[in-house]
Amino acid sequence: MKLQTPPTCMSHTLGAAAAIIFAALLAVACDSPPPRTVEVIKEVEVPVEVVKEVVRTVEVPVEVIKEVEVPVEVVKEVVRTVEVEVIKEVEVPVEVVKEVVRTVEVVVTPAPSPTPSDPPTPTPVPAHYKIAFSSGRDGNYEIYTADSDGRNVKRITFTSFDEHPYDWSQDGNMISYDTSFTQDDNRRSLIFTANADGANQRPIREELGGSDGWPVFSPSGEEVVFMSNRSGSWDIYTIGVDGANPRQITFSDNDDIRPDWSPDGRHIAYSSERDGNWQIYLVDIQTGDERRITSGIANNRQPKFSPNGKEIAYHSISGDPSTTGGITELFVLDLESLAARQVTRLGKSSCCTSWSPDAKFIYFEIYEEGQSDIYRISPDGGFPEAIVQSESYEGRVVVSPFIER
Repeated sequence: MKLQTPPTCMSHTLGAAAAIIFAALLAVACDSPPPRTVEVIKEVEVPVEVVKEVVRTVEVPVEVIKEVEVPVEVVKEVVRTVEVEVIKEVEVPVEVVKEVVRTVEVVVTPAPSPTPSDPPTPTPVPAHYKIAFSSGRDGNYEIYTADSDGRNVKRITFTSFDEHPYDWSQDGNMISYDTSFTQDDNRRSLIFTANADGANQRPIREELGGSDGWPVFSPSGEEVVFMSNRSGSWDIYTIGVDGANPRQITFSDNDDIRPDWSPDGRHIAYSSERDGNWQIYLVDIQTGDERRITSGIANNRQPKFSPNGKEIAYHSISGDPSTTGGITELFVLDLESLAARQVTRLGKSSCCTSWSPDAKFIYFEIYEEGQSDIYRISPDGGFPEAIVQSESYEGRVVVSPFIER
């Protein structure tokens, strides 16, 4: 804001910093037009105490006129240049303030007077998100929910089976999960959906030919992608949440597992050992075209798209994961350049990533000393923060979208 010091016809000593106010005062006192060197700022309101104090300090005689408002930009400029604090109960005539406002060409919009019939303005409720996870704290593995910081843990499934969550629907109303059980000495699993509070549990596919697992919602919430060994090896399938229109996506003699759906709905990421060791692949849902996006001697598994779909978080395992679990570190892959950055350097075994909806955190589980706990970390690295810990297994964490409290 440019300031000019006007000529005076009153004996006052002012710095150039207060010139914008003083110019208007002099215009009133001298009946001469003040300089107009300030940009137009419209329709902003603020209490007049600061301007009143400036007017008081330049000794303009006034009558008592109350409850005048003036734009905040004028006040901020005065405060910045002359460092006047707000001093209340100083009174100034409205004509002087109006002249100041006119000088800088500001439109003042009076605040409406409240009436008894006016409804109260609701206080905005900040958005938040929750987590769902599997825990063995009560015996078998059941599903629990909690706030994003691990507080307010609530159990939402109560069965004799082992259940693990894998996703939230985009509206935050549903959770997809699988339930495991033993049948004829064989371990099997089925995929389900349920309300976020655990009510209305529904199997997506009830027949027991093979096992289905790791269900993840499509962006529309109308389908899930999942892995199944119904054809022999593990492959990737999609199906409606009502069980309609099952479709096989991958056809490999090796195992394709642990899928995730891209936010734009066009691609599915999954892990496969078709080229010798575990790597991450993308498949175009419409064309069926597949391409590998990771490489190297490490086993790379468990891909999870970032909320904007531009990155994938995954775990890279050194050693033999089938025997020792391996040393697992968390990485993030840029899908445009295919450059990967290492997020953790823990020298431990970890699993099962999930991004927060604002992409500020990646949630995951760490195995240590015979138990598993849930942590979160910045995608840029740092030290992980413990979220859920117990003496039992806590894992398979999935993060909700932003939801209302």
